[in-house]
Amino acid sequence: MVDRSNKVDVFRGLLFALMVNSHALTLAHVPPSHWFWTDWWLPKGWATVVFVILSGYGVGLVYTQRAVASRAPRLQRRCLQLLGVMAASNTVFAMLREASAGNFEVVSTMNWWLGFLTFETKWTISGVLLPTAMVMLCGAAIIRWTLKSPWTVLAALAVARLAVTALTLQLAPTPHAQDWLVRFLLFKGFGGYPVVPFVINGCIGIWLGVMRRQREPAWKAAMAALLLLQLAFYLSFCLLPGALLTQGLKTLSPLGKFACVFIVTHQFERFGPRALVEAVEMVGRFALGSFVMHRVFIQLLAYAMAAYALAVGGFEQRYVVLVAGTLFLTWGLCHLRQRIELVNAPFRRLAL
Repeated sequence: MVDRSNKVDVFRGLLFALMVNSHALTLAHVPPSHWFWTDWWLPKGWATVVFVILSGYGVGLVYTQRAVASRAPRLQRRCLQLLGVMAASNTVFAMLREASAGNFEVVSTMNWWLGFLTFETKWTISGVLLPTAMVMLCGAAIIRWTLKSPWTVLAALAVARLAVTALTLQLAPTPHAQDWLVRFLLFKGFGGYPVVPFVINGCIGIWLGVMRRQREPAWKAAMAALLLLQLAFYLSFCLLPGALLTQGLKTLSPLGKFACVFIVTHQFERFGPRALVEAVEMVGRFALGSFVMHRVFIQLLAYAMAAYALAVGGFEQRYVVLVAGTLFLTWGLCHLRQRIELVNAPFRRLAL
């Protein structure tokens, strides 16, 4: 059985499956009215917000046990690696996107490249790695402060997160919302992942990771509170969709989603089929490489189906082929990486 210490890898693997699902729905051209898009199927929009929190959680869980002097240098190095992967993978993904749309000639124009900074060229999901990298940069300080005064740190982070939401709501109807720095920090980030809200969420994830190591009863209480918070958000959204309470709960909802997926991970790890759990854990173990390569695989599968007019039926069949094919190819690559060093070495050199 997968050891309990690998729960973070299983968690990452499940988030990876949610990412593949969301991308496949778009590439298979599943109509928005189809039940694949509803909550009767897999949740949409959870993977990226929870991924940043999980990254912070992993930092707190692992680096709390590391020597104090080694925390900051290691996390700073990881921050730089993530920024490099973000830039390179976004370029590749965006070029694949243009090629699949038959618009590859725009890649040769300077405006296309500058558009990544001016928000004129659409970023890919790689943009989520920017706030993730910033969480790494904050990691050593958040761990140190949490070990000294955990509840003060939690209160400060929660207040900061609510204050950012209040500021965002206040600025949204004003011309300031179009200022580049405001859009970057509070509204858009790169690819729709606003930097400040995501970084604060990730820092709360660090707090949860530290508490998991140092004060497990308090950590369990915090996770239970987050589950109740998510339930309260759903009830408030149904009954009072425009209320201030709903906005406040929505602000902290990503943390509730983290707790929900954590519970699912725990149950899946304990009761899921052994072979499936180990496969998911393997994909999560090579999380960054899986993150990069799954976009390549799914785009190539979509391009192959379009270019060669493969007989895969309607959009449901295309969706199934994209999901199953991408998951299998990614697992196969991870399997080869684990067994053959010649395959793994290039990815490791690229911090993947």
